[in-house]
Amino acid sequence: MLCLKGIEYPRTHSISSLLDLLGGTTTEVPVDRAALIVLTPYGALLRYDEIGPTDAEVARMPDRASLLALAARVVEWAGHTARR
Repeated sequence: MLCLKGIEYPRTHSISSLLDLLGGTTTEVPVDRAALIVLTPYGALLRYDEIGPTDAEVARMPDRASLLALAARVVEWAGHTARR
């Protein structure tokens, strides 16, 4: 979405930072910000065992199915919006 809007963005896994940039446009993301930010650790931290989550962090994470559904909803919205 940022690219489509012509907004320069940093290479980051911080969904919060990216949403802040998108917030300056008329584009509304159809998913609650807090729900999206939950996905941030999956961009990098959880991909590497040496810096991966602690057992306590894993216990607080939403179930995989709900996270996949959330990600799929955002990808579908982005694709639909891009085709307009």
